[in-house]
Amino acid sequence: MATKDNLLNRIVGMGEDKMTDLVNELMGNPKFASALGNTIQHAMQTKGRIDKNVAMVLGAVNVPTKDDYDKLSKKVSSVNKGISAMELRLDELIGQVDQLAAKVRKAPPKKKAPPVKKAAPVKKAAPKKKAVPKKKTKK
Repeated sequence: MATKDNLLNRIVGMGEDKMTDLVNELMGNPKFASALGNTIQHAMQTKGRIDKNVAMVLGAVNVPTKDDYDKLSKKVSSVNKGISAMELRLDELIGQVDQLAAKVRKAPPKKKAPPVKKAAPVKKAAPKKKAVPKKKTKK
């Protein structure tokens, strides 16, 4: 078994060497390198047009694209960071409130002020009766 693995490794090694030589020779040829570059450039342009058309079709049927998903993901991440910051601040405030509550509990009770007496309600004076002039009697 060891000889089969060794033989296979040698064949693969020879194949890799031959492929490396072939690629180096092809890339050394300016016409081949230029043709390969043009082919890659055209392929990238075609991919861009396809992506644009797919996005347009998905938009027409109201299906979100990868870009839409990425934008939404960034917004959700931003909201999560904001919520985390608010949670930290809330924890700080709760700690401060707890400290103040502990101080209030430890403070000696204040003397109570004597109760304030309520004033008696003021009675309204009865309306004055108008003096009716006495009739003069004839004598």
